[in-house]
Amino acid sequence: MKLHCPCLCLAEVYHVTFDWPEDPELQRKLVEPAGITEDETGKRLLEYHRNIPGILRAFPKKYKKINADQPCMDVFSQVLTFVLSKPRSLAPFTPRILLYGPPGSGRSLQAMLLAQKYDIVNVSCGQVLKEAVADQTKRGLLIEPYIEKQQQ
Repeated sequence: MKLHCPCLCLAEVYHVTFDWPEDPELQRKLVEPAGITEDETGKRLLEYHRNIPGILRAFPKKYKKINADQPCMDVFSQVLTFVLSKPRSLAPFTPRILLYGPPGSGRSLQAMLLAQKYDIVNVSCGQVLKEAVADQTKRGLLIEPYIEKQQQ
């Protein structure tokens, strides 16, 4: 289960097992965020399991499966080791990293850590799609029914 602090000063999300804050006052302030009820999470997991086989087929030799059921810094260390283990040449490069996993697996946290480490941009596909809908772009109008359906 994940909890977050509703005050505006912190945008941190804490996992009750792997990333529990040490500050007792912060622990008391934590609440369950909206959108993670058992039914909502079940729907998101079903969608994930429906879509992930096709994504993996698109990148057969370019991905590594990492168990996220461990402390977040251990996951980050494994991701970092994998990314650094495949230099194509001595030329500088910016890694292109696609993080996937079921809801609650820690994708956002790992994306934030990798973006900080490499000074790269963290692109959230969901946020980009929502912005396209909000801006009423051509693509945004096409995907609007799907975004609205997902938010219900």
